[in-house]
Amino acid sequence: MHFVRREKTYKGLSFETEDAMFKAYGRSKLLNLISEEQFTRCGQRSKYKKLLFALTWFHSVLLERRKFKALGFNVPYEFNDSDYEICHDIVIVFLDEYPDETPFDAMRYLIAEANYGGRVTDKQDVRLTRAILGIYLNEHAVDSDSYSYAPELDAKFRYCAPAEGELDTYRTFIASFPLIDSPQIFGLHQNADITCAQNETYAMLGTILSLQPRAASGGGKSRE
Repeated sequence: MHFVRREKTYKGLSFETEDAMFKAYGRSKLLNLISEEQFTRCGQRSKYKKLLFALTWFHSVLLERRKFKALGFNVPYEFNDSDYEICHDIVIVFLDEYPDETPFDAMRYLIAEANYGGRVTDKQDVRLTRAILGIYLNEHAVDSDSYSYAPELDAKFRYCAPAEGELDTYRTFIASFPLIDSPQIFGLHQNADITCAQNETYAMLGTILSLQPRAASGGGKSRE
């Protein structure tokens, strides 16, 4: 997995900040799981490409919400690549089996509740996962070229499925995302970044303090 990083070392311990994780993960990890053969095997090419991008977006949003701790999910969950790959196959099966009308309700149920939901234990988190998927996997997102995943940010950058093209077209589009991701992309208030930054700062400072030399018992001097 490739992330854009800034690294600082303190007494042999490395601290890393993972910038633009959402963009880098989508570019270098998820879409690289899809081969050219897989990308062209679905009969409904146009609809498949939009749903593929929507699924990639959904998976990345779930991963990113974890860094916001309790603001993202009540319980942290270990979603992984196999969840994404299984759901990718589910999308293709539904599109090929139902060429006339896509059963979005059944597709959302299998993806949000049967697959990803199989890892989710909190009832409110199950509802949240279902609601997030509903934003990206729906009839309007497929039929409309102007459908936006985060309309409140359209003035700054329009997050949406790109124009239909080859697999590299989607990778290139994701690479054009702004470097700093707004929490609103993940369905959170813009101030959620403040809490996230505070938690990361407290954790880092706590680790630094734990590395400070401690006075030996009995009034002796520390080795430093």
